[in-house]
Amino acid sequence: MVALDMPRRSEIAFQIWFCVAVWYCGIAEVIEMRHCQFFTNNHCLDKNFLTTSYYITALPTLMMFVVSKRLYNFIAQIVCFILLVVLVLPVQGLYARNVVSFGVFSIFMQGLQYTSENDRRKLFLLALQLHNAFKAKHTARLSEAKAAFTKRRFANYIFHEVRVPLNSALLAFQLLKSGNGFKDALVNSSEIYALEQGLKMMKTVLNDVLDFEKMDSGHFETIARPFPLHHSVRTILDQVQVQAKTRHLVLTRSLDQRIDATPVPGTDKSDGLWVLGNELRLQQVLTNLASNAVKFTPEGGVLRISTEFLGISTRNELPGNPPDIVLGVSTPSDQLHSGPGPPALVFGTRYINLRLVVHDSGPGIKPSDLVENKLFQPFAQTTVGRATESGTGLGLAIVKEIVRLSGGRLGVTSRRGEGSRFWVELSYPIASAAEIAAAQDVNAFMTPLPENYGHHDKGSGLIHGPLITSTPRTTASSVPRAEFEWPVPPEYESDPAPISPPPEILPPSLTQSDPANNLLVLVVDDDRLTRMLSSKLLTKLGCVVHTAKDGQECVNMVLGAVPHTYDLICLDNFMPVMTGEDAVKEIRAHARDDFVVGCTGNALTEDQESYREAGVDEVLVKPVMIHDFKRMIQLAGQRRLKRVNTSWP
Repeated sequence: MVALDMPRRSEIAFQIWFCVAVWYCGIAEVIEMRHCQFFTNNHCLDKNFLTTSYYITALPTLMMFVVSKRLYNFIAQIVCFILLVVLVLPVQGLYARNVVSFGVFSIFMQGLQYTSENDRRKLFLLALQLHNAFKAKHTARLSEAKAAFTKRRFANYIFHEVRVPLNSALLAFQLLKSGNGFKDALVNSSEIYALEQGLKMMKTVLNDVLDFEKMDSGHFETIARPFPLHHSVRTILDQVQVQAKTRHLVLTRSLDQRIDATPVPGTDKSDGLWVLGNELRLQQVLTNLASNAVKFTPEGGVLRISTEFLGISTRNELPGNPPDIVLGVSTPSDQLHSGPGPPALVFGTRYINLRLVVHDSGPGIKPSDLVENKLFQPFAQTTVGRATESGTGLGLAIVKEIVRLSGGRLGVTSRRGEGSRFWVELSYPIASAAEIAAAQDVNAFMTPLPENYGHHDKGSGLIHGPLITSTPRTTASSVPRAEFEWPVPPEYESDPAPISPPPEILPPSLTQSDPANNLLVLVVDDDRLTRMLSSKLLTKLGCVVHTAKDGQECVNMVLGAVPHTYDLICLDNFMPVMTGEDAVKEIRAHARDDFVVGCTGNALTEDQESYREAGVDEVLVKPVMIHDFKRMIQLAGQRRLKRVNTSWP
């Protein structure tokens, strides 16, 4: 029966058969006991019926806990009980104890089986719920992964397809500006200024979104390096001063001199105190807070930006123990440390605690905007901010993340009609003289080039590589490119000139004075306009430029039959035929140490890390500014100088 799967195929028939098979012997024993008159002088051929209890208790018990239904077993127990009462008890009254015991045992077994069945049912329901929960969680994970993948593809597309044309626009604007292209356009100076500010605002918005993406993916990091604290603050304040003047605002600054009262011995006192931290992130905090203050202060208003010395400690610990974000209340004045400033440095790390304060005279912030840190949430804007439709709502969220990673505190106090006061408390290790000297040695070669560096009128110095004409416009990332092409001037539509041999390497004595002069640079980008503008800009900076439009052409120029040694390779990533990653891997596989800079519109963190792992030395995210090119030229010149000094006899 079991082999034929009868318990499932014919449940009722199987239960009846199973019940009869189990109870047949027990009921037959009871009937036979009466039939053979066991309790008279007749002893039924010496049969003692001792197995009767086994047949009516043990076998039914096994039946109940194997595959039997409780109802069938209950019916059989009732039948057996009735037979015992009707057939045996009238003849032998002493057998009543056995009958009662059988009845009690049957009731107990029915209750036990009922409880066991309920437990199994509950366990099954629990297992079913767990299965459904696991399935729902698995489905949610798949949906989340799909959403994250879709989000990443969309962000990748937006970053690339917006940054590439923005890069071309900024390069063209910088070329016109550096080449006095606007000298006859004084009448339209306001339009030129609006164009410049609009391009910079687009760049700022994209960078804010990139920082938010880093925050969202957990890659938003801060790297500590020595830098002069107040010198960095003054740099930002100078930029804020320009913004304030354009809006006819009054900017007052107050830098606490106690911070610079005792500079590190052996350093330039004009730079003030040097600390270990991320200078870029500090400037980003101050820039975002100051930009908000400028934005929301009406014309003729007053801005106050100040630094306050809080004290020196031997641990990275700010005074007091308030929460990371304080809303609507001011820090008590008794928490400010008084004294002449930082004490003389001794062995061991010392930390300086300071506060940055940005106070505006704008309309203030509504209390509802301060509830549950709403003001510092991504894409959150105040009522005034939504009314003006300015900004992305990411600035304060980025400030909060930077302060959190720095172990600092952030606060705001505001009253309607009286403006807002944002403050940030930070703790920085004080840099030692050795750390400062090392940082100054690294930065000594990185002095900015003048705006007209390398500018000359003797031709363009632009050298184009051979172009492959039948290349399909597809990218290795499978992200569709925008369906448009920027117009290219007619002079760049003609066939490029052949590649000229690289300039002859001069002895060190001739290169020491100007290490960045006549660098041989290869610009690799699938966008014709980007190649043209980048080449013109690099040529203005004194470089000799070759171009290639995909990774395979780059590899052919670097490793071909007539290999070229380039001082700098500006390499885009997602290109047809061969990507930038594949190209740099191929170059590194041949033990080439050319200085390769990845210039890509894919600003996502994982894309940049993947590019670095492939072998590029630096990564520049489009749009690339002229100061970025200057910095790369300086690094390339330094590497060429070291290479020449090493190889020259």
